[in-house]
Amino acid sequence: MLARLHIQGLALIDELNIEWGSGFNVITGETGAGKSILIKGLSLLLGAKAAPDTVRRGYEQATLSGLFWVPEPHAAVREMASLGIPFEKEGGQVSVLFRREISSKGRSQFWINDTSVSSTGLRQVATTLVDIFGQHENQRLLQPQTHLSYLDRFLPDRTLRAGVAEGFQRCQALLHEIVDVTERWGEREKERDYLEFRMKALEELEPSKEDYEKTIFDARRADSREKVMELLGRLTAALDGDGSDSLSRRLNEATKVLGLLSATWAEVKAEHSETTDRLAKEIEELSYQVGRWNAAWEEDNDATEESQGKLFKYQEQFRKLGVRDIDSLMAAYDELRTTLSNLGDQEAVLAEKIAELDQATKSLATAAKKLSTVRRVAAEAVERKVAQELSELAMPQARLSVTFHPVERQIHELATPLPPAIGKSWQECRTRLGGMDEAGLEHGEFFLSSNPGEPLLPLVKVASGGEVSRIMLSLKKALVADADTCVLVFDEIDTGISGRVADVVGKKLRELSESFQVICISHLPQVAVYADAHYLVKKGMKGGRTESEIIALSEEESATEIARLVSGSQVTSTSLAHAKSLKTTARGVTARGNGSKTKAKAPKSKGKTNQPSPM
Repeated sequence: MLARLHIQGLALIDELNIEWGSGFNVITGETGAGKSILIKGLSLLLGAKAAPDTVRRGYEQATLSGLFWVPEPHAAVREMASLGIPFEKEGGQVSVLFRREISSKGRSQFWINDTSVSSTGLRQVATTLVDIFGQHENQRLLQPQTHLSYLDRFLPDRTLRAGVAEGFQRCQALLHEIVDVTERWGEREKERDYLEFRMKALEELEPSKEDYEKTIFDARRADSREKVMELLGRLTAALDGDGSDSLSRRLNEATKVLGLLSATWAEVKAEHSETTDRLAKEIEELSYQVGRWNAAWEEDNDATEESQGKLFKYQEQFRKLGVRDIDSLMAAYDELRTTLSNLGDQEAVLAEKIAELDQATKSLATAAKKLSTVRRVAAEAVERKVAQELSELAMPQARLSVTFHPVERQIHELATPLPPAIGKSWQECRTRLGGMDEAGLEHGEFFLSSNPGEPLLPLVKVASGGEVSRIMLSLKKALVADADTCVLVFDEIDTGISGRVADVVGKKLRELSESFQVICISHLPQVAVYADAHYLVKKGMKGGRTESEIIALSEEESATEIARLVSGSQVTSTSLAHAKSLKTTARGVTARGNGSKTKAKAPKSKGKTNQPSPM
């Protein structure tokens, strides 16, 4: 149960301290007095998002705290233990103290039992303690897209729905990856012919830094060919001359003459003859080498043209690729080769992704079929339980039915046609995904027949405000039958009803309070008379500012407030007597029974509290 709630610096509230009763607590007050601010404060304490105007003007921060007592074997205790939050036991009960501070700049801090926790950790514990049914929830019940979520709360294993949602998100992620791959692939495919044409030209050239440098050398050598050939001709002429003019002939003649001289002239030694003989042979060798050079340059004419042509091809590729040197050309060549290689790889990647999607959609379909089967069993339970509750809420012939509609989604075709090898698998994936979403294979909608002989029609078209309130209460009552929740909070669940039906709603809330602590904001006297504790919210002026306050009413004060609800602002002796009579009747009609669950009760306080008198 929620034992105490403290609020400071929130909206219209300066400071508020409330001690709650363990049974049925009702809150009444004029419209606009600030009743719903209490619910807002409790929601914020339990982790709801804070709006920019949450903190009251003039305060640096809003502070909220709430003390709960829960039975020792409770989900909240298990969650605290998993988060490493310490707790104390007293008389078989465990205390859970929530605290939150909200700065005027919107930052929040959270604590459980004075241990700092994240908002996620706080909500992890809070969801096991409190269910808040806001005043706008009736309107959500008129939105068909919410009906399946109500139904799925009746599933015996809620992980089925979570598993399907997770599987669907996995499929969606793969689908987006496939679309991305095909878009990039499609763009590159349009360029493939051009890229292959460019690649072919480069492959024919077979560029390399070494080849380019050799080509440059050969081309420069070719440019000097004419001059080299002229010089070689002159050298040949100098060595060989024409007939008697050749250098080698003259050296041979000199050798003979020296030989003759050495035979008749002692001063001419044989070494001089050897010198001329050696020079003659070297000249002959040089003449032979020059002849080879001449022949090489004459025969190299084709190679010269080839090197010049190859240099032209290099220069042409420089121009086409927008580069200036061989290093840049080689980098562009490598990039082009990689791009073309990746085009082939993209198809392999796409095939792999589609194979993953195929497996994921099959797994999702299996999980969704299982969820669908369990969901239909839950639908029968909902129809049965709600019919029973509606019968007790003065709708004895009403029938609520769950109608299922298959999911139909359009999965758009890919922009780029796929190869036949993977196209068939892709189409099968599209078909499966088109019949599923994150909720499974179907959508659900509530249909209602209020009276015998009337057809079942969509709830949104046939239900009145009072009927919607009763259906909501029936759903909630059926939902919490086996819940771990300790506290049920209803914010104007009785909207749109009055008279005898309002009296039945009061009884139902009182019945719920036998197993849970119930806190209810109401404007109906027929509901308020069933409360164990009655609180009044008032709005007034303090220090020139509007301020809301909550007062725990005594037995007599409660009767007066109920009389005001009956007759308006003018409370007469007759309306007061009527109010007391209503309270007495309510107390007699619904004598407290043994609840189906053991409620937590706060250990007796050692200090004074402002708890209202028992009614």
